[in-house]
Amino acid sequence: RIPDALTQSLYATVCYLCGRFGFAIPENLALKQTGINQPAQIDLFVAVTKDLLVEEAGLLRPRHSLIGQIVAQHSVGGPRAKEAALTGVVAAVTPGNAAEEAVLNALVTGDNHHRRIVEDLHRNPLAVDRLYEAWLNTDAARIHYNRKRILSSYGLATRALGDIDAAREHFRAAIALDPSYAFALRQWAWLETQQAQWESAARLARTAADASPDDFVTQLQCAQILMYNGLEHYGSVRQYFERAKALSPSNPDVIRLSERYEMTIASFIQAEAEGTLTPGALRNLRPGRAIVRAWFGSDSRDYRDKLKSDLRNIEEDEHIDAETVH
Repeated sequence: RIPDALTQSLYATVCYLCGRFGFAIPENLALKQTGINQPAQIDLFVAVTKDLLVEEAGLLRPRHSLIGQIVAQHSVGGPRAKEAALTGVVAAVTPGNAAEEAVLNALVTGDNHHRRIVEDLHRNPLAVDRLYEAWLNTDAARIHYNRKRILSSYGLATRALGDIDAAREHFRAAIALDPSYAFALRQWAWLETQQAQWESAARLARTAADASPDDFVTQLQCAQILMYNGLEHYGSVRQYFERAKALSPSNPDVIRLSERYEMTIASFIQAEAEGTLTPGALRNLRPGRAIVRAWFGSDSRDYRDKLKSDLRNIEEDEHIDAETVH
């Protein structure tokens, strides 16, 4: 029903980006991306897209959602077409234009957007590198706050591909632009936690929390990262839970996790008093190795029993290297 080929392409791109990543595309940005510049083309674009989005939510309207999915599937179906759409929308962003930069920000910092990008490019490392390098060479990426976000997303994407060294380099480059950039710091901390680099993980998590004292997610994730770390860091977890509680007192995650933390501390003290744990077991204990699986998978009703059972079993596998098991 859309006679003009450029407008068809634009409509498909809007459907793909909005449906897949959930953000609105400003009209001028969309027009720049596809080269629509004739009055008749612009009028047609406005006519076919004016009711497409829920403006305040940046999502496809329900009655357009299925149509949008079908259009995107057929018109932006292959990885090359998706790569072109993703490259084009960032290349069209005008530095300093808040509405257009909001699109870039949503794309590179949205929850799990890096995973969607990797999936849409068929987990092809060359395609992922090509996309992010293209983004880093755009006008928008010349501004530090845009560039650090792209680099952080690049780090997440390469981590999803299993390239740990490249992920570290991208996080390091983002932090070089802004040493207090908490998003990159905490993502790097999670990476080091997964790689059993305990001291690096603790240092990065604390740096992130101190850099963003008013950010709830950063405080909560710092507490979680330190809980997965060794017991030498365990005593400092409480302060980050307290910070998170002060920022969001009724958040169910912080309430649940902090309660389990306090229960665990009490159980450790009791185990030491009863002689359940030897000094060697305590020194080698990594909560992430020995008991965290039980903590977060158990009901509060049987949590204490599971915890006591895990504590009793620690000495049995004390010879196992925690850093190779995590």
